[in-house]
Amino acid sequence: MKRIRYLVLALGLCLVGCAEGPLWRMGQLTPWAREKWAAEEAIANTTFKTKREMTEMVDRALRGSANEREQAARELSAKATQSPVLLTRLQAIRMLGRLDCETSCQTLATLSRDPNTDIRLAVIQSWEKMPSAAAVPALQELIGNDTNVDVRLAATRALGQFPGEQSVRALNVALTDRDPAIQLRATESLEKVAGKSLGRNVKAWQEYVAQTIGEPTQGRTAQTPSPTIPR
Repeated sequence: MKRIRYLVLALGLCLVGCAEGPLWRMGQLTPWAREKWAAEEAIANTTFKTKREMTEMVDRALRGSANEREQAARELSAKATQSPVLLTRLQAIRMLGRLDCETSCQTLATLSRDPNTDIRLAVIQSWEKMPSAAAVPALQELIGNDTNVDVRLAATRALGQFPGEQSVRALNVALTDRDPAIQLRATESLEKVAGKSLGRNVKAWQEYVAQTIGEPTQGRTAQTPSPTIPR
């Protein structure tokens, strides 16, 4: 009998402890559990609906005029900068990357300095998809000033989508970054933007860049002052 009482007690504790786990989602434990489930579903549905609405708005804008693209970018900018829901902000930033217009570029440039790393990474993904010349100096600034290595790596990779001397100058910063991984990523992007194959030979690329842009390679070395953008 004592063993049975222990088993019953253990089962009761398990059910109570599992109220926050998978069982509570069955909606059969307590009223507050059912209310919590309904609240979570409402949040999920709202987020999904917002994402769908943003996508549809951008699709319409891309079929419309330049003014319509600007209007869509302004609405997305408000969500990207003001929404209290991170997922909404990230989706708005991704949608901005589809609109190559003044408002989208200005918003992405502003969010490049956001304190949230996920936001800055999303901005880089949008720059990477946008055929705008404004992307190159923005990505160069991230490489030179951001303290998060993942952000600097992503920005260095993204520059590989913008062929031309301007990108070669921007990648000049990454070639002497204190992190060897960023130097190597710079060589990969330089192959794309310069149309030249020097492999992963950092020194050879440094010499090439110096000859191409007419100035020594320079970037973030161990003596570089602490960057200003937070992690």
